[in-house]
Amino acid sequence: MKLVIGAVGALLFGSSIIHAQTTYTCPTAGTSASLSIDSSITTPTTIRIPVITNSNELCILLRHSTIDGSKRAHVARSYSGRDWEQSAGLFAKVNSGVAVNCANSAAGECDIILPPLGPDQAYILESYEHTLSADEEASRFLEQATFGTKLNEVAALS
Repeated sequence: MKLVIGAVGALLFGSSIIHAQTTYTCPTAGTSASLSIDSSITTPTTIRIPVITNSNELCILLRHSTIDGSKRAHVARSYSGRDWEQSAGLFAKVNSGVAVNCANSAAGECDIILPPLGPDQAYILESYEHTLSADEEASRFLEQATFGTKLNEVAALS
């Protein structure tokens, strides 16, 4: 997955900041990457992020405290081939400053407008991957389609 960010930002991997680039690789499943957007900038920043196409992957855009990683607020997410969407919570409000535009979703990309950061805040991307066994998929289907599961029904479907 690639990440495009405006001229006001860079992406932080580990302890090094990479400047003067506009395309980045999203973190692999189970890791995170910090978007280094200057907190002194008082105008919104637009980033472009490709849609997650793998059916068992999830990518989340969050804002958090740079001091201790607390005060995590989900901003947007993409998963299983779905366009980026605002996440429930603080940034789901109408006047939150976040806007998601997936008019380019045919190209597999969405633009996200992010509000300016406060002191000691940063935006991060986190990626996750999850797979289900055949028994888990059958159980999930039966939970959604019936009044519950029975082991013999799960075994018959898996």
